[in-house]
Amino acid sequence: MAEADWNAGYARCLAMVLPGDQIDETAERGGRIPSGFVIDRIEGSRPGSTLFRGAAVGACSPSSGQAAEALLCSASPISIMKPLHIITLAALAGSVHAGTEAPSPSAAPLTTAPAESGWWFRAAPYGWLTAIDGDITIGPLSAPVDISIADTLDTLDMAVMGLVEAGYDKWSLGVDVVYGKTSDDFDAGGRVFDSFRFEQKQWLVSPFVAYRAIETERYHMDVFAGARFTIIEADLTGRLVHGGDLSVGRDTDWVDPIVGIRGQGALTDTLFFRYNGDIGGFGASSDLVWQAFFGLGYRVNNNVNVALGYRGLGIDYSKDNFALDTVTHGPVIGLEVKW
Repeated sequence: MAEADWNAGYARCLAMVLPGDQIDETAERGGRIPSGFVIDRIEGSRPGSTLFRGAAVGACSPSSGQAAEALLCSASPISIMKPLHIITLAALAGSVHAGTEAPSPSAAPLTTAPAESGWWFRAAPYGWLTAIDGDITIGPLSAPVDISIADTLDTLDMAVMGLVEAGYDKWSLGVDVVYGKTSDDFDAGGRVFDSFRFEQKQWLVSPFVAYRAIETERYHMDVFAGARFTIIEADLTGRLVHGGDLSVGRDTDWVDPIVGIRGQGALTDTLFFRYNGDIGGFGASSDLVWQAFFGLGYRVNNNVNVALGYRGLGIDYSKDNFALDTVTHGPVIGLEVKW
């Protein structure tokens, strides 16, 4: 193992060299390149040169007519391993998984060498403030459901969701988990029932497999398929006009297939937009299930993002004297950590 003693900061490529040659002209000071080297990170490029930041040694493709040589660049001190051959790269541009960092708009298009392991991971806990619109039927009772975000705030009911995902190359496996507890009182029209009391606890667990179908410097899109497991406890109480009440409840669960797309695009070097949508059911259990999300994110650093958006989730299910036709929707705020 040899070590090149170069200063920190930026060093600009100024010399065409071959492996083992001396670099006499750099932005800092030169050092000897051994017979092989490894690359760490490329920040950007200028005409005729490539800029590296931090501890890095690398090569960019030679200009036209110089195909036999490589333009070598270096920055701060690093230990140079002794591989069998030289790696030649184009400039690095960060690209995002639907949930990874937004790419820098200043970066050039890239071809990257794969990471040593190739694996990546992310975890994203979110808070979801919900409203519910629709209809519910439990046994002999049917009632409209109209729970606003203000109602949810009054009762301090909340939904919490989180996503964990692991990927290798273009493929990934993940699971999205949502838990919601909702309750409200609403008018019933005054003919038979004066009012209704509705309470619901619901788990939505959605495992999926995703594939990176499109990836450019500033945008990517994944396609995915999976399932949505619904576990629900629902209670409906009708208060009779002339006194008394009638209460019914149902605990049930089912599973639906889903397919969808998700994507992310860079707006600036730190701001990005993100979307996610799926559809399913197809009569397997529900007649229809769907969800849609759109939001904006801010890249805190290479490993942490924060996001704010709006999410809607619909269910149209009917079986054994139980029917649920609702749309749950509201603002989402969350944190995403990746490694």
